[in-house]
Amino acid sequence: MKVVIPYRPRELQKMLHRDLSKNRFSMLVTHRRFGKTVLLVNHLIKAAMNFKRNDGRFYYIGPTYKQVKRMAWDYFLKYTKPIPNCRANENELKIDFPNGSRIYLVGSDRPDALDGVYSDMTVMDEYKSIKPSVLTQNVRPTLSDRKGTCIIATTPRRNHAHELWKQAAEMGWFCRTFRASETKLLDSIELSSMRKMMTNEEYEQEMECSWEGTSLGAYYAKLLQEARTQGRIRPIGYTGGTVDTFWD
Repeated sequence: MKVVIPYRPRELQKMLHRDLSKNRFSMLVTHRRFGKTVLLVNHLIKAAMNFKRNDGRFYYIGPTYKQVKRMAWDYFLKYTKPIPNCRANENELKIDFPNGSRIYLVGSDRPDALDGVYSDMTVMDEYKSIKPSVLTQNVRPTLSDRKGTCIIATTPRRNHAHELWKQAAEMGWFCRTFRASETKLLDSIELSSMRKMMTNEEYEQEMECSWEGTSLGAYYAKLLQEARTQGRIRPIGYTGGTVDTFWD
């Protein structure tokens, strides 16, 4: 039976779905209103529907239980409604699929819900607001025995999210950044209006995915961003000899 859900991904999202399906670990840094939550919801639904075994387990994790219910639950209901014999349980925030797969929605403020379970795919939305221990102590062990997939998505904040971003590339994860000036998902008039209302640091953080911009009020944030844009901050190969460092 062919099932059609009411999701029409943009070309950028289609490409991203393909890339995410090819990688076990991924991290996405996106601008506001990119549509990452809808993308993550539908990626989970497709994975659950197409899972070959009859006991697939999939998890959507957000900062808190209340946020998860507000941010994502209605999307899950909307996009699974056309699927025959698909049952949603709002009390437990879970969706059962006719092939035996199940999706749970979990708030990171209740990490014990992940103890003693396995996961075939977990997505973590707004990772900047999730304690890093939830990933390392709760999520990562659930992926081990069945080689589960993990997708982490966030807007920037210079905290543990930035540290993971730097480590992810070194660990060989699939990593992508999507800036408003590059995706063109919001028109120039809207972006111009936002830029006038927001501070430069706020705009760079929320719309241009700048890690420097997240240190609101930091004296050097703008200068550092300009230096990176101009190529004045970059890796330089060490060829031997004395290296001088200067600390302020």
